[in-house]
Amino acid sequence: MDIKPIIRLDEVPKTIILPNPGGRELLITPEESGVEEEQVFTSEDLPDEIPYEFLGLVKLPEGCIYPKYKSNVITTKELALNGKIGELNGINIINNIAFGLTYQEDIMVIAKSIKYSDLKSFDYKSEKLRYWLASSGFSRVESRAFFGPGAVLGNDVFRGGIMSSGSNGQYSVGMMAVRPTMVLKVKVQLNSPKIPWVEL
Repeated sequence: MDIKPIIRLDEVPKTIILPNPGGRELLITPEESGVEEEQVFTSEDLPDEIPYEFLGLVKLPEGCIYPKYKSNVITTKELALNGKIGELNGINIINNIAFGLTYQEDIMVIAKSIKYSDLKSFDYKSEKLRYWLASSGFSRVESRAFFGPGAVLGNDVFRGGIMSSGSNGQYSVGMMAVRPTMVLKVKVQLNSPKIPWVEL
């Protein structure tokens, strides 16, 4: 990828294709996820080339401004989370999978999962995908409560993706893919009065 280390806002590429770094493997234990089986994610859960699309700009604590991108693919394997353990650990697990499978030090500043605030920057409904959001929340639909990490299910967004049914204390395992985001290691000089800021 041939991009200058410092670019103007109007030079920020809208799409980027990065090679899958390959050779990665992450183990999620039952003690972390709340489900009975170990879960293993590998580089093969993403394509050999990962397409990214520009979301907006982020400002890091040191004051530098960088472009943030969402991947246009999700993992082929779904992550299962369950109960209070899944609620407490879910966001860290989701972010760790995205980071572990995609981060490349020479290209990226940060690699994480997509989160709720990112959805306002693109038309997620047209994609009809199912994936976790690395944002915690709670919502209620009739007698069912949804909590923990959020989720996108096609046209619908849930502020929580782990379901508790009624007052009997029973949980339903949430199973969704992981969708990476990344902050490109390119500093942006602002030259426009309209800045497309997004959250880190």
